[in-house]
Amino acid sequence: MFSTQRRKGVARGSRLVDIRIAADGLFDGQALVAALQTLTSYGGIHIANISLEAYDWTEMEKQGVQTLLNGLLHSGILPMCASGNTSGKCSSPGDLDAAFTIGATTKANQVWTDSGSYNQQNHINSFVPDVVAPSTGVWSADSSNNSAYRMMNGTSQATAVGSGMAALRWEARKSQSPTVKDIMADLVFHTLELGVANKPQEGKGLIQG
Repeated sequence: MFSTQRRKGVARGSRLVDIRIAADGLFDGQALVAALQTLTSYGGIHIANISLEAYDWTEMEKQGVQTLLNGLLHSGILPMCASGNTSGKCSSPGDLDAAFTIGATTKANQVWTDSGSYNQQNHINSFVPDVVAPSTGVWSADSSNNSAYRMMNGTSQATAVGSGMAALRWEARKSQSPTVKDIMADLVFHTLELGVANKPQEGKGLIQG
């Protein structure tokens, strides 16, 4: 799905800017702050794909990142954040109310058992994630080989798919000069409810093309 021999992805015509905030799996909070501050200096960026899984931030640290995410929103950049791979709770920064948070589904269009979720007031729902996206068997960049892909699972993959869908929505509405709120509204409108008994697990539903 979403692949050719040489190029893979949902919005394959997008320009990407890579900013590294972790090395060998070790997360650097200062690097995240610097990255979020740097994003607004690039011209033409509309989406920030943020795939982190932090659970031990202090309230002060959360507030600092919340302020930075709000800065992205005010600059016309949509922060798409993973809900994390721990069922029953959501990782940071996906648990912040400035984040548009993505949970994960399987190939059978069911919520992935490890997809993070919980009740939390944010932009659109009284819970996170906002929506869910495909997350299993997704072609992903191989961190051990700069020129290779490998199939991976998880909310990081779901967030990449969701970010690609947001890019396609932006492109489709480019002539209308859409705002971040327009794109968020489009994403939650074009969803498929999965009928999950525990509603917070799916948010508004499975994101659609």
